[in-house]
This record gives sequence, C-alpha cells and structure tokens, in this order.
Amino acid sequence: MNSKIYQALTWVMNFAYVQVLWVFFTLMGAVAAGLFPATNALFAVVRKWVSGETDLPIFPYFWKVYKREFVQSNKLGAVVLFLFILVVLDIQFIAASDTLNWLHIPLFVYILFVFVFLLYLFPSFAHFDDKLRNIFKNAFFIMLTHPVHLFFLTLSLFLLGVVFYMVPALGFIFGISATAFVATVVNKNIFKKIIKT
Repeated sequence: MNSKIYQALTWVMNFAYVQVLWVFFTLMGAVAAGLFPATNALFAVVRKWVSGETDLPIFPYFWKVYKREFVQSNKLGAVVLFLFILVVLDIQFIAASDTLNWLHIPLFVYILFVFVFLLYLFPSFAHFDDKLRNIFKNAFFIMLTHPVHLFFLTLSLFLLGVVFYMVPALGFIFGISATAFVATVVNKNIFKKIIKT
C-alpha cells in the first residue's frame, strides 16, 4: 500500500513538475517564442512516459528537446497562430451578429476543427521525425480516418475539462500536462500502425 501511494504521489509530482517547466520555458522565450517549443517539449516528455520510460530525467530531456526543436516548433507555431487568428475573427463575427443563422455553421465547424486538429498535431510533431508539411498531413489524415479514436479523444478531454471546471486548482496544476497525456495515450496505437505501414 505504501509503495502504491508513493508511486501515485510520484506521478502527481511529475505531472505538476512538467507543467511548471512548460510555464517557465514559455516565459523564458518571452511567451511568443517560447510557447510552442515548450509545448513540444512537454509532449515529448509525456510521449516517453506513455512509451514506458517512466524513469526519464525530466528536466534534462525537456531542455534538450526545447533547444533542439526551437526553430521547428516556432515554424509550427506560426501556422497554428494563423489558424487561431481566423478562429478569433470567426468568434468576433458570430458575437457581432444579432441572431445565429445557417451562415454561422461553417464558422462553428472551422472553430471545432482547429481545436480538434491541434490534439493530433502536437502529438504528431513530438512523435514523428519528419518535415512540417508531412506532420501536418499526417495529423489531418489521422483525424479524418479514425473517427472512433476521435470520439474517445473528444470524450476523454471533455470529461477532463469537467473535472478541471469543478476543481479549478487541478486545472491550474495539471491542465496542460494531463491534456497532453490523454492526447498521447489515445494517439499511441494509431502512430504505431502508421510507422508499421
């Protein structure tokens, strides 16, 4: 019992620690230049955990990935930022309308698409050593061709969001790391199949 409690507390500390690293390295890059390298490094650490490397030295590996993928991560971030600018414009357009109508449907679909797409994009970027164009293509292909996994991923993150909504402190401590963990776990088997083919 003591051993299991110790293991549980260790995992709690690891999730909190990697989220602290994410915040620190995001700020270290003045947010704009640090957000995406830090996010990629967090997903890389979580990917190692999901693969069974639970004894991974977290800080050295996080720092290694952050430095190595800094430029590529920010190139990825530039595309993601463009997608989010369109999301903000869509939301402003919808908010400015007096009533909802059929013209808003494509806007809602696009907003949902962007958020779901990111749940495949970041795990793909951390998993595949490939050109950005291929990573975007793989993430898009996986999202469209695996509706069952998409359902479970959406449901899992929805339930996780409910927990964080009910207990905001948990979201503050584990929000990013737990989300990355869920997305990585759900996508793990899909990535294995792609690599085999």
